[in-house]
Amino acid sequence: MNYLIKYGLTNNDIEFLKKHYEDNFLSGIIVKEKNVINIIELLKEKKFDVKYLLLNRLDIFLIDFNDLKNKINRYTKEEIESLREDFSIFC
Repeated sequence: MNYLIKYGLTNNDIEFLKKHYEDNFLSGIIVKEKNVINIIELLKEKKFDVKYLLLNRLDIFLIDFNDLKNKINRYTKEEIESLREDFSIFC
């Protein structure tokens, strides 16, 4: 998971994740590194707070990249702005 440091997480943030998520969930983040990186890049491009999402909605990064990209690209500019404020409305 150290690759997440390139995307704004600190060693303390990674320790936080290790304490708050089960090992099998964290294993998915490690195994699906390319998928996670693609999602990070997409969210950065759309101006999301990636660090916040990594710390609070790590589940998002296990969604298949192409599925997530297709869903996000269907949103209007206004809907994207709403998503930036509250990702829980993402379906």
